[in-house]
Amino acid sequence: QNGAAPVNGVAVDTLLKSIARGHTFWQRLQSENTTVTELAKIEGMSVSYLTRVLRLAFLDPWIVDQIIAGRQPATLDSRKLTLSGELPMRWNHQRAFAGFSTTR
Repeated sequence: QNGAAPVNGVAVDTLLKSIARGHTFWQRLQSENTTVTELAKIEGMSVSYLTRVLRLAFLDPWIVDQIIAGRQPATLDSRKLTLSGELPMRWNHQRAFAGFSTTR
């Protein structure tokens, strides 16, 4: 009724997996002393895609909490956060971009 996607939906699972993957990439970049280009080659993906997923490691924790609780906007999915390449780095801007009200 509130426009949120179902918690057990495929879109939410994919979104959470993408966020987790971004964190994994970030950890690997730090621990393996590798570059984004090298990691993309190892993972068999383009540098552009890896970079867009990597940005999810810096997603506002409040947004992640909302997704886990199933309170994200129905229009929010991993495609919106990774395909556009436009994910803002400032958390308040991320909330607006993701479709959350800027007031909590």
